[in-house]
Amino acid sequence: MPLAEIQSLAKINLALHVGGVRPDGYHPVDTLCVFAAAGDVLSIEEETDEFALVIDGEEGAGLSPSTDNLVLRAARAFALAAEIRPVRFRLTKNVPVASGIGGGTSNGAAALALLNQRASVPLSVAGLMALSQGLGADGPVCLAPYIMSADSFRARGIGFEVTKGPTLPPLHIVLANPRQAVPTGAVFRAFDKAAAPSPFDLPEMARLASSGDVASFLSGTRNDLAPSARVICSAIAALEEEMSIQPGCLGARMSGSGATVFGLYSSVSAATRAARRFVAEGHWAVSSPLFVKGAS
Repeated sequence: MPLAEIQSLAKINLALHVGGVRPDGYHPVDTLCVFAAAGDVLSIEEETDEFALVIDGEEGAGLSPSTDNLVLRAARAFALAAEIRPVRFRLTKNVPVASGIGGGTSNGAAALALLNQRASVPLSVAGLMALSQGLGADGPVCLAPYIMSADSFRARGIGFEVTKGPTLPPLHIVLANPRQAVPTGAVFRAFDKAAAPSPFDLPEMARLASSGDVASFLSGTRNDLAPSARVICSAIAALEEEMSIQPGCLGARMSGSGATVFGLYSSVSAATRAARRFVAEGHWAVSSPLFVKGAS
């Protein structure tokens, strides 16, 4: 039995508005994220002399437990900020690599949350958020569901300004990926060659209380990286179209830099049927309720 275990939550960008590249190479964003109660699983097997990582799972092939893995990077950073014994982690990889739903960044955030549970003197929310910036632009928002009670999270600036988003109705999500890795860097390079949309602020969203509110929000927003990602991976457009016409789908869109496409559903049976369809077609797919902190 592991000493401790945590779900590494899949991150979904309901909307992702991106500004033009800044002089420092970063892109300003305004994004609303939710999390699926599904993803990789990170566990602590035992205390050791130095941090180590073992990787298994259906999607773990080809993923190296090198010292640059974000789980180990997060662990080393945490150990510099708090007193904790080194451990050996096991990462059960259930989510495709380079799929636009958090992946390695979510794994690193999960490591911070898991280690903080074991620390003799846990770090503050501010301390954890500061460490999460070392995981990249998505680090703070991927850490947010572990330390902030909210249904959704809004990230602005270069991704480091994270606040609670609107409360959502009970929803289920389907994630589908064509099993084609889409490198984030290549998508941003293609994005930079085109004119960035303006303005890129998200619309007012004080209330997303009903499924109709959510559907309206999706129809009035976008993922600015999707056009560039579709050029690199033509399967994305077909997945978006197929997801959008599934019975009960409130809206469909690519998440992050791709290639995973999500669909939101108010019915668990409709979500389950849609996921089974995509699996039968040879895609990676899963259905899940949206994650709500404190829910069983």
